[in-house]
Amino acid sequence: MGTEVTYFDLATMYFERGNREKAVEYHRLALERFEQIIAENSEDIEFVFITASKVHLLGFTLLGNMVHLGEDSGLAKEYCTLARKTFEELSESFPTNLAFPEMLVSFAEQCGEMYKDADKMEAAALEFEYARKHLEVLYESCPENYSYGIRLFGTLNNLGIAYSDSGEQEKGKEYFEKAIAFNLRSRSPLPRRP
Repeated sequence: MGTEVTYFDLATMYFERGNREKAVEYHRLALERFEQIIAENSEDIEFVFITASKVHLLGFTLLGNMVHLGEDSGLAKEYCTLARKTFEELSESFPTNLAFPEMLVSFAEQCGEMYKDADKMEAAALEFEYARKHLEVLYESCPENYSYGIRLFGTLNNLGIAYSDSGEQEKGKEYFEKAIAFNLRSRSPLPRRP
């Protein structure tokens, strides 16, 4: 990692000093550089994995700050979108490597929890829906994986909370019922934790 992180740090410094225009300029430079690095190193899967994870971490940190301050979080979402897009492409290229969809689930869970804590339930629901979609595929492909079942149950429950708290009580109730049904259905096949 090099200039792209320095651009991000400069953007943070300018934002803290109140110079939003300069902050946006440096965030744009950081995003362009990250995109370039990922494209230029597309054959080095481990490097792309690490780089996309770093992009998500920076974007998630920025997103949390923006949401907390009530600021526009569009640029932060661009970092998260770049990371997500990269892992989606890796998942498509290497469908048997479960590390890639697992990262997509982790990204969505983190963002969903952050939005839930900030009482932004509509945004939380979108993230939890994304996590649910990928978790269902992971769980179906590997139902003996204890963590997939636990995480899917938690995501269904979080969807119930997010929809209920955003005024969609019927949809919330539907997801709470799905969580209960899933827990009852999956209780016996799930192995005990070692």
